[in-house]
Amino acid sequence: MSNNIATVVLLDGQDAGLEMLTELTQSAGMVALPAADQHELAVVLNRTNVDLLVVNATSLEIPMAAVFKQLADAFQRAPVFVLVNEQDVHMAVQAMHLGAVDVMTLPLEPGRFKRVITQLV
Repeated sequence: MSNNIATVVLLDGQDAGLEMLTELTQSAGMVALPAADQHELAVVLNRTNVDLLVVNATSLEIPMAAVFKQLADAFQRAPVFVLVNEQDVHMAVQAMHLGAVDVMTLPLEPGRFKRVITQLV
C-alpha cells in the first residue's frame, strides 16, 4: 500500500456483523464499503478499486464455493480474507482452497482483526 487509504469491501449477511466490521475497518484508518449479499458485493466491486475483501462466511445464505465461483473475477483483483466459526474447520480449509489469503475464526477479536487487515492491504 502506498500513501493511499486502503479500501476494504465487507460482505456480511447480518446487519450487526456488517456494522461491527465497518466500524473496525474505519477505526483501522481504512475506507469500509459494506455489502449485505453477493449482489451488493458485485455492484461495489464493479464501481471501485478494492484492496481487500472480507467475507463473513457464516452469515451467507449460499455456500461459500458458490460465492467464490460467482465472483471469481473480482476475487482475482483483491485478496480475500474469510471469517468462519471457530468449530468449522472444514469451511476454513475450503476457503483457503478456494483462494482466501487468510482465515480468522469467530468470535472476532477486534485488535487482531485490525492487525490482520492492516497486514493484508
